[in-house]
Amino acid sequence: MRKPDKPERARRVWRMTPEAPLGEFVDADEKPAKPAAQPGPDELQPSSYVRSSWDLLNGLEVTESAAGDLHDELFDQAPQAAPAARERTQNPGEWIRRFAIRLAELDVQREPKELIELAKRQWMTQHYLAPEDAAELEHGKPASG
Repeated sequence: MRKPDKPERARRVWRMTPEAPLGEFVDADEKPAKPAAQPGPDELQPSSYVRSSWDLLNGLEVTESAAGDLHDELFDQAPQAAPAARERTQNPGEWIRRFAIRLAELDVQREPKELIELAKRQWMTQHYLAPEDAAELEHGKPASG
């Protein structure tokens, strides 16, 4: 028995190109039109997610080079001076905050609530010290001076 003749349906595919970045249907049997101009070097082509996906899929050649000599005049900012000497404060809130922050830097395992409670207790007896120095004493390190 013979199959009935069906009209051949054109084979269509979905494709994304730089000209149609959202995609379009094209006839798969149709011969592509000649490109108007040859594409330039890779560096001059605009980047897109399609190009990035292609590079990720097919590999990308990366060349590293050693850094050359860096000259100071290339940088806008001068190197920062050493931090100022630690100042004492009579403001309890600021003292407690600075103490807790410094102790948290020294002992990252402590809970924040525990640090605040300890800072409040230490304020009562060590408010005459800079809070950073008091935190270092609490942690068992010698105070810098």
